[in-house]
Parts: sequence; structure tokens; C-alpha cells
Amino acid sequence: MANYIVQEIQTTGSTTALTTPEVYSTRQAAESAFYLKCGSAVISSVPKHTVMVYTEEGFVIEELVKCFEHGQ
Repeated sequence: MANYIVQEIQTTGSTTALTTPEVYSTRQAAESAFYLKCGSAVISSVPKHTVMVYTEEGFVIEELVKCFEHGQ
């Protein structure tokens, strides 16, 4: 069984920060966390706010990647 990692990436100008990743043992739990984070990111004041899910092997789950751009 693979672990699923939820990662946020926040970019302001030329500075990009990765928040502490969260690890989940099921895809369902990771997907739930993904959508909760997207709900916050969509109203974020961070100019570019990305939320994504990938496996412990580094495979990105393409349907669980979303980038929100604000005030560009």
C-alpha cells in the first residue's frame, strides 16, 4: 500500500515556499485533505497557490493538482 502526500506550494513574486507535506495512508484521506486545502487556496491572498497530491514513489496524481492565481 502506498502513502499519499498532499503538498502546498505558495509563490509570491520570485519567492516560492513549500509547506510541510501531509502524508495519508489512503487515497480517500489524501483526496479529502486536497479538497479542503483547495477551498482555502481559492480565497488565499497568496499570488500563486498550488495544491497537489503525489505518491511516496513521486508519481503525481494528475487529477489532484490545482493552481490558483490571484491578482496577477
